[in-house]
This record gives sequence, structure tokens and C-alpha cells, in this order.
Amino acid sequence: MGQFAERLFEGDHPWSKIRQGHKLLRLGDRYTAQRLDAACQRALDVDLIDVYRVENILIQALEEETTPQLPLPLPPGRFARPGCVFAQSDPYRRKSA
Repeated sequence: MGQFAERLFEGDHPWSKIRQGHKLLRLGDRYTAQRLDAACQRALDVDLIDVYRVENILIQALEEETTPQLPLPLPPGRFARPGCVFAQSDPYRRKSA
């Protein structure tokens, strides 16, 4: 929760996030510290710095789920051709004047 709070209050106007800071403390009272820490860590993993979203993570019990891994990129195609191969040019077509 400490890293999340630091990220929440960084910037030019930290006083504009006071209400979210109080809400974060109330979430610590309502839910267990372990659940709140896990939810904050999950939000930090995806660079989501919003206490209301952390509350939604706790309500839906998403802090226990693992973050899905992105699939590996496909290897380049074996029969891939450059784009100029598909250019349509008709030598018999008249050009507009």
C-alpha cells in the first residue's frame, strides 16, 4: 500500500488527492491489510493509480487472480511477400487526362 500511496500523491498538486488518500485508509479498515496490499500491487502492475478502481478490485475479489500473460508474437510468415507484389497495375487501362 505504501508504493501505491507514494504514486498517488506524486505530482505537482498532491493535495488534490487527499480524498482518495482518506478512502485508501478506509479501505484498509474495511478489508484486511493483506487483501488491500494485493489489490494495490495488482493496480500498480498495470499502472492504474485510482483508489476507486482499487475498491472495485476488492469488491470483485480480483486481487487473488493472476494477471493474464500476453500471448507470444507469431513468427514471421514463411510465405510472406512484400506489399508491392499485390499492387494492381493494368498496362491496358487508359490514364485520365
